[in-house]
Amino acid sequence: MTDPHRRELIYEIFGEAYPAYCIGLYSKQKEGTFFVQPRLGESPKGEAEEALAFYENLDTLSDEELELILVKRREAEQLAAEAALSFNQPEALATAETYSYWCKARYWSMSEATALLIGRDPKHISGEKVRKTRIASKIGAHYLQSYQLVSRGFQHIWKTRIIAPSEYVHWALNIGMAIPQDLLDALAVRGFQIDEWTQEQAALKATIAELREQVQRLEQEAAEKSTDLSPKSLSVRERESLLKLVIGMAMDGYGFDPKASRSPTARELSDHLLRLDLQLSDDTIRAYLQEAKDLLPGELPE
Repeated sequence: MTDPHRRELIYEIFGEAYPAYCIGLYSKQKEGTFFVQPRLGESPKGEAEEALAFYENLDTLSDEELELILVKRREAEQLAAEAALSFNQPEALATAETYSYWCKARYWSMSEATALLIGRDPKHISGEKVRKTRIASKIGAHYLQSYQLVSRGFQHIWKTRIIAPSEYVHWALNIGMAIPQDLLDALAVRGFQIDEWTQEQAALKATIAELREQVQRLEQEAAEKSTDLSPKSLSVRERESLLKLVIGMAMDGYGFDPKASRSPTARELSDHLLRLDLQLSDDTIRAYLQEAKDLLPGELPE
């Protein structure tokens, strides 16, 4: 056994399996043999024969097969170490009862929201606990990565350190984060229909995509007709087209009543746009709707 790399592979595998029968890697024992028989009477004969057979079998394997054994062994060790962490114990896992309890709270903190998102009871995991672990924990890394996203939502969207459970789950769904089904069920019991909200968001996204497509089409038409139309007349025509789209979708999709003296539509549109990270104030939307009302026909269909 002259290849140093191969010697180290066999030494590591054999030494971990049968340390009592393995000599030191740089021992003066003749090259190629790591197996050593302890002094007579120190170990049973059957065990020594088993160790020798294991060693001889290793020597028949290729380097690739030896490396695969080590990889699988390291993976098993990592899984065992991960399972032993406090935030992976059975009592730390979020259950249906856990979500039912936390969904009764009026608000969640960033740490609580993150824990519930990854399926853990907030009482058993935190950024401090994760950072104190001595191994590279997958769940720990998942917690810290999720916490980064959650903290940005708290700071830049809601501008607060606490948030209502339903609003938090709405946001998490909207950006594509996986939500435990038990959490959705617990919110549904409390009267929050997340599925309906998700459908509403999908419809809103489709509306925005349609508007963007319309703008691109109008810009293309403007470029093609730029030699025939003055910039001023083109701008008016383009603006009126967009205003017609806005009020048409507001009436059909949000129940906007142009005859009503007060309407919640501007606020609803502003809230939905904010959940998509698009900011437009109530007053701005209300002004556009007011301007668009002048383009409606005299008699509106019922």
